[in-house]
Formats: sequence, C-alpha cells, structure tokens
Amino acid sequence: MKNYDQKELQFHVQFDEKPNEAINYQVAVFDRNKQLVYQSPVSENYFSLPFSSEDARTKRIFLTPYIDQRKTKLSLDNLEKGGNYEISIPREIPSEGPIVLNPIPNYIWCWWLFCTCHIRGRVFNYCGDKYQPVYKARVHICEVDPIYWYIYKLPDVEILKLRDDILAKAINWHLPDPPPDQVIRVNPAIKNLAATTGKTAMRTAAFKEDAAISKTAADLSMSLPQQNITSLYSNSSYLVKDYLLQNYKLLYPYWCWLYPWWLTCTEVAVVETDANGWFEADMWYLCCGDKPDLYFSVEYLINGVWTYVYNPGLSCGTHWDYACNTEVDIYVNDQRIPCPNTPTIYGNKVVVTTLGNNINASRVAQSGTDFGLAPDLWYGHSNTGPFSGSIEPHVMFGDALTGIGVKYYRWRYKAHADADIEANWHNMNQSVDRYYFHESPDSFLTYNLGPKAYQTGTTTPLVNADLFEIQTENVPAPGINTWFTLNARTDTATAYLNTYPLNTFDINGHVTAFADGLYDLKLEFYDATGAQVNLSALGTTLEVLDPTKTAAFTDPFIDAVPAPAVNQLLDASNNLLGFKMTIRVDNNPTHAVIHETTVGTHAAGPCGMIPYHHKNTALAHIAFEAFQKNDFAYFDFSITKGSSGHVHDVSGNVSNSPAVTVLDNGAASAEAYSYNGTTDQFDSDKHVSTLLGTCDDAAFAEVLNVYATATDGWGRIGYDSSDVKAFALVHNTNVNP
Repeated sequence: MKNYDQKELQFHVQFDEKPNEAINYQVAVFDRNKQLVYQSPVSENYFSLPFSSEDARTKRIFLTPYIDQRKTKLSLDNLEKGGNYEISIPREIPSEGPIVLNPIPNYIWCWWLFCTCHIRGRVFNYCGDKYQPVYKARVHICEVDPIYWYIYKLPDVEILKLRDDILAKAINWHLPDPPPDQVIRVNPAIKNLAATTGKTAMRTAAFKEDAAISKTAADLSMSLPQQNITSLYSNSSYLVKDYLLQNYKLLYPYWCWLYPWWLTCTEVAVVETDANGWFEADMWYLCCGDKPDLYFSVEYLINGVWTYVYNPGLSCGTHWDYACNTEVDIYVNDQRIPCPNTPTIYGNKVVVTTLGNNINASRVAQSGTDFGLAPDLWYGHSNTGPFSGSIEPHVMFGDALTGIGVKYYRWRYKAHADADIEANWHNMNQSVDRYYFHESPDSFLTYNLGPKAYQTGTTTPLVNADLFEIQTENVPAPGINTWFTLNARTDTATAYLNTYPLNTFDINGHVTAFADGLYDLKLEFYDATGAQVNLSALGTTLEVLDPTKTAAFTDPFIDAVPAPAVNQLLDASNNLLGFKMTIRVDNNPTHAVIHETTVGTHAAGPCGMIPYHHKNTALAHIAFEAFQKNDFAYFDFSITKGSSGHVHDVSGNVSNSPAVTVLDNGAASAEAYSYNGTTDQFDSDKHVSTLLGTCDDAAFAEVLNVYATATDGWGRIGYDSSDVKAFALVHNTNVNP
C-alpha cells in the first residue's frame, strides 16, 4: 500500500486501455503568467503536487510525454497544441488516498510512446564549377509541429481564409516553372574519400542533384480529393476543418505557395559536419503519429560570427514525413564559405593549370608578336603584358603518380637566349608550404613540400637537389588532416620565380639594368631517390586547361586537354619528361613627366602665371612624357580648372597604338596630339578658350599617371609613376599676341 503525504495533493493516473509497454510521462504546472512553476516525472502512475487545492486551482496542470533522450523545453503554448492531458482539480478533495483521475483516452496517451529516428545528410557548397562538402558547418535540425495540430487550433475565420487560399491555387494551379537542368559536378576525389569513412553501408554512393521541386509534388494530382468535397465549399468552419484534417498530407505542396504564418518547429538537435560534409543525429518522435516532419538550417562561422547560410523557410523547406535513415543533401551557394581543397586529381597524369590565379598557362603565346606575354589582362587599353614580380605556376598532380614511383617535381628556368645546357638552368628553390587542418585542438599547421635535399626519412642525399614533394591528400605527419587554402597564393603555388633577382646589380646593390626578355621554364619529375623519371615509360599523360577559356575561370566547365607539342618537354628520343613554356619578363619601371605649359614665349615657371593676349587666338602648348622602355604601360592625363572639374583629358597606351583618346570638356577634341615614339612624348597646341570656357582668368592643375601592364598572374604589378603641375592663364592685352 502506497503512503501519502497529506500536506500535498496526491493523484492516481488511469488509462482507458492498458498500454502494451511502459509509458514515460511527466506532470507540468504553469501559473497564470504562463510560467512553468513545477515539473516532475510520474512514477508508477502516481504523483504529488506541492500545492494546496486552492493554489492548484489557480494553475494549469498537464500530463505530457517525457524521455531522457529528448529533453525539450516545456511551454504552455506547445502543450496546448495537442497530445497532452490537462488535469482539473475536483471541487471535493478526498480526505484519504489520492485524487483518482478519469481514465486518459487512448487517442491521447498513444502520443506518449516514443520511437527513435536516425537522421543523416550532407552539406555542400558551390565551389568553382562543382559542389564540395562543407566542413564544420553547424546544422540545426527542427521538428515541425504536425500540420493537423495547427489546423485543429486555427480560429474559424482563419480556417475559412485558408480554404479560400487553397481553392484559389487549386483552380488556377501550376507548379513554378523549373529552372534549366542543373548538372552538379562533384570532385571525384571527394567522393572517393567519403567511401573510406566506414559509413558507406549507410550512405548513398552518388550525390543527388539539387532538384527545384520534389518528384512527389511534381507528380501530385492537382485535383483535390473528391470525397466529402462539399465540406470544403461549405460555409461551416467545422466542416471545412474536418475536410482539411482528413486530407492534410495532400496539402503539403500548397504550403509553399501560401506561406502559412502559423508553422513553427522545435529544435531537436544541433550537429556539426565532418570533413566530408556529413552530419548525423538521433531523435525521438511520437510513435502514434506520422514520421517526423523535419526542417534543416545551416550556420557557418564567418568572421568569428555564426551566420546562417541556408535557411529556406518552413513552408518550402520542410522535409515532410522524413523517412528515417535516408540521406538529406543540402546545397548552399555562399562564397563566404571557404572551399575545401584536394591537391590531387584522378589518374596517372599531370595538369598544368595557371600562372598565378588569372593566367591560363595554355593561353600564353609561344611564338609571334605576343611571344611569352600574359594574355587576357585588359589593363587600361591593352590586352597583354609582360610578367614581373613573383611568378607562381599551378599544377594538379594525379593521385596515381606516387604509386608508380613519381615522388618529386622541380621547376627550373633560364634565359631564352642562353643555350639549352645544364649550366644555364637555375632551380626555383624558394620554399613551398601548405596549410593543413589539425583537430583537437583546432588549428592550422604548415607542412614544407620542399626544397628537399635528402630522401624521405633518411640522411641519404637525393640524386638531384632542390626537389619538391608531390602533394598528397593527407600530409604524412601524425594528427594532421585535410589541406585547406588559408592563403590563396602560398597554398596553391608549386614554385616561385622571383623576377627581382633577375635584374643586374652593381657592387652596392643598386639596379643597373632591369630584367627584360624571354625566359624558359620547365617542370621535371623524379623518383624517391631523386633520379629523373621518364613519363612516357610510366604511361603518364601531360595536360593543360582548355586554351579557349580565360582565367580567372567563371565557366561552369573547364576541360583539361592534351598539352600541345610546344609545351612538351622531350628528351633526344622524344620521351616525355615534363612541361615547358616561355614567358616574357619586364621589370622596367614607368616614367611620368609633365613639361611646362607655354603660351607663345611665356611659360608657367615657378609661379605658374601665364599671360595671354586674346583667348580666341592664343594657343597653349601642352606636353608630357608617358614612358616605359618597351611600351608595356598606359596612361591618363587630365587638366582640371578650379572647381569646374576636368576640362581636358588624354588616355591610352604609351605607344600611342591605338591612337590616344583626347577629350575637351567631356567631348571628343578636334585638337590632336603629336607623338614621339622614341621618348613617348605627347604634344598638342590648344586654344586657351577651350581651357578657359567662360572665364577670362583661371587656374589649372595637370595630373599625369602612368601604369605598368606587368602582371604576376594575380594582379597588375605597380611599377607606376605620376607627375603633377599647375598653371594659371591671365588675360593681359599688353603681351604680344
């Protein structure tokens, strides 16, 4: 016999049918302010409340399901949605024994039985031309409260309004026009990596396309269920509600159109994606109902702040009746998320891609007037330009190379004019490093790829010096994992050709001649001992990127194609040894000089005042030099009057090819410039009336900027120069005309 504390209210719970298994449930008490004031599990169908009967009558008391694995915050609003049992304190309290509650109906307590559901999926972000997994994204998993609960609780006026909205869509129904078929390219190395995680049996083998509309919705008959259809057209909110409750699942596609304001969800898990974008969680749901309706949103840590990068909204983004243990693929297109990288590609191949980020190596001309020049620049008025600064070739190495004995690579250079002999070749031996992500604690560590002097793990010297390891997916060091691009330059370069040391220096370190000419580059390969390998004998193919595509790449597909003969490094027997190309280097600076403006015999001079006789006849002689030794530069020259803005502009290439553009007050000028190709000097005689306009006296500023078109493959190298001068035109009839 159970003992009772007479100072507390005691209760005994009954069920109208005996459950087949134990039910875990709890009692929750709310005050008049809807605040939870008491909560406790119910044991053996008995419980007590620490309130007097008078106090308890001022509160709302609920029996609600409970399980340790699913601890959700209780609120009065949630409990009112349904599936819970509210207790009323009887007027008369028994003097002995507990208050015996009326049996709880089966249609209520069946909602208190829990089942488990395994949730899994992946998060992808669009990187370049393909979707790649997102690492360390935070996935919020929410269970959308059942639709029928909402419908059951809606006021009559909202029920009729919902009916009208549904009918409007059903009568004039069409699904949104689908976008063009989207091909989702997934890096095959990433797919292969996923297969090694030990969870293959639970995961699909291929990536799904990001369908705009689910097949279920697309195949749905657009005619509403005809059984009891008259109820839907009724003016009775009760009949309308009954029809909607009977057919709520068939209305799922309508929610995306109607954006029902009353949809809400309860968060059941927050999980983090692994290096392959996978996330997993287990949740408990009510066995009596349908499969859980799940909503997913994704955050990523951007600039130190967790920021939503995927949050499509409950109406269109809910996975209704989620089939447990099926894969949910979430596709994001947010360039703020750093893209993971894989340093290898499939196969026994080498693909030379770019110089820096913006130069497709296969588009660098290997003959003709543009021999060795960087293409596709469009700096100012020129499409091409020389190389300067730090030149960084990018290469993708096939994952089969190390397996066939190709361990190292090396880039070398020489002056194009020098004979092709060993003594003239120089190693590019600047250190090449990579960042790798390290877990526990989270950090990024560097790994040095070279130059290497000794065979790995030994003190035995390599046959050839200054060799670099072919980068692999996981660096051979304990505890270091995936390669990540923290620095777009140092984490992608395979070598560095610093053009500054190519200059000629005197004994004091001053430049006496700037590097200026063609330079040959070559890429060779070596085995574990440092001996050069014959790629033809190993069956290795050499490829470049499609030469019709310009970098930086924006096309959805960039194909790798066989390297042309001009880029194939061959031995005397025509065996493939590697890659070669020639580039034009020019470190020469620019010069900008504005000459004194004159009117007749009068020059601006130190004070800048120039008298003139009559503005309709007087001519101002304007001259400046915009110079670069090999004409790899462009310029802009302007004259500004007081606060009136530009009254004269000249711009173009320092070579005057094509002819420079000349503007007066924003319109094409009739007064052209002469050009001296030896000094890159431009001269013009302008009527002072063109400069003065309505003024008789005015002050002017002259500004000349000269910009080099040299590039390092990432951007323009700033061998720039400028000059500034000023003058004033003063009306004086006493000077000679």
